[in-house]
Amino acid sequence: MAAAKTPKTTEKTEKTAKTVKASKKTAGSKKAAEKKEEVMKDQDTSAETEEQELDVTKLMDLAKPLIETAKKKKNALEYQEILEHLQGQQLSDRELKVIEAYLEQQDIDILRIRPDAEEPDDEV
Repeated sequence: MAAAKTPKTTEKTEKTAKTVKASKKTAGSKKAAEKKEEVMKDQDTSAETEEQELDVTKLMDLAKPLIETAKKKKNALEYQEILEHLQGQQLSDRELKVIEAYLEQQDIDILRIRPDAEEPDDEV
């Protein structure tokens, strides 16, 4: 024989069903929030990448006059010339290295002349 459902049993069953639905919604909300957070991180990373690309473009623009100068000097520049040209630009070491690499890609030789280097004696 099947037991007849009493109003209390029906009420408990309905409460349990509501609790299960609510916990499913909460789990779904957590997953949705995690996905949203992940997408936001990806967008932040994309924005940073775009900023870096803009910085590289800026650095390449700064290097263009150096390339023109180097062409007049058989594709060679002294490191000091580069520093003098970039004076006042507030560049980090990394940005300076990017400019150096760009110049080298353009077949520009960078001459590093030390002022303390002794000149060779011609007397023997």
